[in-house]
Amino acid sequence: MDAELRQPLRRKGWRDRFRLLAPTPLRLATVLVLITAFSMVVWLSRNYDPTLGEPVVHLKIEPAPVVATMPAAREEPPPDGAIDLFAEESPAAGTHPNDVIETETAVVVAPPVRLTPAPARGFFENTPDGPLPKRSGDARRPFDIYSRPAHPAVLQSSQPKIAILLGGMGLNEELTKRALNELPEEITLAFAPYGQSLQKTINNARAQGHEVMLQLPMEPFGYPNQDPGPHTLLVSSTPTATASSLSWLLSRFAGYIGVVNYLGARFTSETTALAPVLQILKDRGLVYLDDGSSARSVAEEVAVGIDLPLRQASLVIDAANDFSSVSAKLQELEKLSRKGRIVIGVGTGFPATINAVENWAKGLRDRGVLLVPVSAAFRAPLG
Repeated sequence: MDAELRQPLRRKGWRDRFRLLAPTPLRLATVLVLITAFSMVVWLSRNYDPTLGEPVVHLKIEPAPVVATMPAAREEPPPDGAIDLFAEESPAAGTHPNDVIETETAVVVAPPVRLTPAPARGFFENTPDGPLPKRSGDARRPFDIYSRPAHPAVLQSSQPKIAILLGGMGLNEELTKRALNELPEEITLAFAPYGQSLQKTINNARAQGHEVMLQLPMEPFGYPNQDPGPHTLLVSSTPTATASSLSWLLSRFAGYIGVVNYLGARFTSETTALAPVLQILKDRGLVYLDDGSSARSVAEEVAVGIDLPLRQASLVIDAANDFSSVSAKLQELEKLSRKGRIVIGVGTGFPATINAVENWAKGLRDRGVLLVPVSAAFRAPLG
């Protein structure tokens, strides 16, 4: 032992060095871990997805077939250039059912529309009050994403077209369910900002094809004896208080295409009070529907000045709330629709109104009248 310790130091030969580098199970495992980690880093850097890990909903969208047919026999043929959506399909002999046949009249056959739940990603911002609508990064508006689609052939046709908006939704659960389940999908529903579980109800309405609007409570003449509800927009409020109330109202739920006034005869008659509100609606990508109940409203001239999309209702259909009166108003609306533009009727989701609208809508097909969502009136040119 002592002799070995006294041996002089010597350099290791290449065989000794190779022996130190010889592979062992531990060394192999370490190398495999390093290679795997490096490969993952390279793969992730080339396949980065910022939405990775977030829930994704896949929807199968079937293309809407367009079938051209000969018009069915009818007592009164549609006007020249009209798109007859009501003729029965009758493919020519020897043709396949899916063939497109060139004839005089085109029929657009579309599957039932199902709107996606809200809020849609990129079209809202979180605030202390709740989600507020906003334009997306590519400047699309909530109006664009939440509107019920309308076929261009429908918008461009010369056939009479009517849009119906029923408000007061979300306040009475039973009546709201009736409206959702019994009324045609084309009926637009306006929700008050005070109901319970509003977002759930909105998503249910949209899942059944109904586009929705928000009823915006505004000061009427006679306030506070006639009080629309909490956070009503008041002429006497400071700009800061008005902006705060508006933020609260707009954040009650997501998925609406725009707002319609609830009462508000005084507020809509004051340009100084109304203009900042309409400007915010425009900035957030919404539209405004004036229910036509006040002849003193300056909403149209203010909207024109700031380039805000605005339409005015042609008729309140249930000022007298009984079945016969509502039915008579709907007939009056039909007469107005034959003047060549989309007319809008507004009402409230009372039992008599729901019954009358449901009954009236069943006969529209035979009378050659098209029922369209309110958003269609904002897409079609003013006439």
